[in-house]
Amino acid sequence: MDLNTNPRLAAHLSNDSLPAIDVTDKVMEAIRVPRKKKPVRKTMLAAGIAAAILVVSGFGYAASWQLHKADGTVSLEYRNPTEEDGPWSNHTAEEMEAMKQKLQPGEAGLFYDKSEVNPFALENPIIYTDLKEMDSQWTSPIAVPETIANDVFRFKQGNYIHEMEMPNTADEPRLREEAAAAADGIAFTLIKTYDIMGAHKEYTSSNGGQLGVFISPGKGWGTIITELKERDMIKTKVNGREAFAIVNKASGDREVVWMDERDGVPVYCKVSSTTPELVSQEQLIAIAGDLATPAS
Repeated sequence: MDLNTNPRLAAHLSNDSLPAIDVTDKVMEAIRVPRKKKPVRKTMLAAGIAAAILVVSGFGYAASWQLHKADGTVSLEYRNPTEEDGPWSNHTAEEMEAMKQKLQPGEAGLFYDKSEVNPFALENPIIYTDLKEMDSQWTSPIAVPETIANDVFRFKQGNYIHEMEMPNTADEPRLREEAAAAADGIAFTLIKTYDIMGAHKEYTSSNGGQLGVFISPGKGWGTIITELKERDMIKTKVNGREAFAIVNKASGDREVVWMDERDGVPVYCKVSSTTPELVSQEQLIAIAGDLATPAS
């Protein structure tokens, strides 16, 4: 995909039902990003970020569902893709995870698939098992402590996502030739990483419950483009802020997403669980409410 974009991805449920949304079956981004504060450096966002979603600046005009601030302005939008957004990558999250293993921890690469039109970027992040060490690398705009929900969930591991450089396009013919000749049809080149764009932390409970927390600040987190299918979605509120509570129909995996704010900068936040039999949606909403800053 070749998009010029600028990425930055106890309450009660309301009765507002939304159509299902799928953000996991297909990896939908390989985004090229010009950094506004350093315009001479072209960067991109890794594919596979934030559970395989495409994030673009501004707000689209296709059929969509939106979250709003207290003043009525849109804070976050989910919408269907259009022809101008594509083409999508056909690789699953699992396939991209396997491709990451071609990289050393901390490395990033631009990957070419002989069967696909556009390359995509992947980062193999450094995994932190010590929260103090991880937090020393970056100050999160939303504090996420070592234990959550009255010590029910304890930090297990975490990683950061980074902006990545846009490589020299002169290398593309060579890389496409290498991909065509490779047994798996894949070739890649290493690319540099720059600023931290967000953090993902994983937590576990004593009974095996899994909890994920993803935080990423930036004004570019405006629209999430995804096929509106295979997910049930409802509106709720977390600490006075509108939020989406989402359930994957096939797996039962749950998540709660909302747009927070710190010092005037929007912050995309998500809490999720892949153990729905152990972590209820009500628990996720309560945890999101504990993490969210009060709405003004």
